[in-house]
Amino acid sequence: CALELAATGEAPGALLSPAAHPRHGWAEADVTPYLVLGNGSAGSLALQHVCVRAGRVGGNDAPVDPRPPVLLTYLNDTGTLAHDLPSYLREQGGEKSDCSLRPFPVSFAQLGWDHWIIAPHRYNPRYCKGACPRLLRYDYHAPNHAVVQSFVHQLVDANVPRPSCVPYRYSPISVLMIERDGGILYKEYENMIAESCTCR
Repeated sequence: CALELAATGEAPGALLSPAAHPRHGWAEADVTPYLVLGNGSAGSLALQHVCVRAGRVGGNDAPVDPRPPVLLTYLNDTGTLAHDLPSYLREQGGEKSDCSLRPFPVSFAQLGWDHWIIAPHRYNPRYCKGACPRLLRYDYHAPNHAVVQSFVHQLVDANVPRPSCVPYRYSPISVLMIERDGGILYKEYENMIAESCTCR
């Protein structure tokens, strides 16, 4: 058996034979070169599992596993765009009703904290707002539970709420604060600014 992969307009070419892993009966292939088009155009790929039945000595056919093959795809996109796709989509004019990050500048005086925080006077914690889409795209970083919950809401019971739009990643802020003894302390508070959103 062999795997054949064909890009748009090209003849299929053998990638790898399962004979490379005879004990396990599986094959693997890196299709990255076929996916990096480089010219921004859309293309398509066709993956085919080809087995040729060979006869044994004596005229009997060799046994062929009747089960269909299983395709396991592993994606490892470490690019900057992959990690910040929600921000990129918003900049490209995505739907404002979709789950996304919103600005919300606030002063520490408004929060009643200005008596112990000297600086900064204001900061933008941001927040997440919007509807989670029916099909949770990979750029939302939604856990499997949220995907299942979305399907349950659509297909089984509408009383089960859809996943909620919540912060996914945070960054810290640094503040100068007055301690109880009157001393001045520089401190970094973790998870104070929402950096991206997800559906959970």
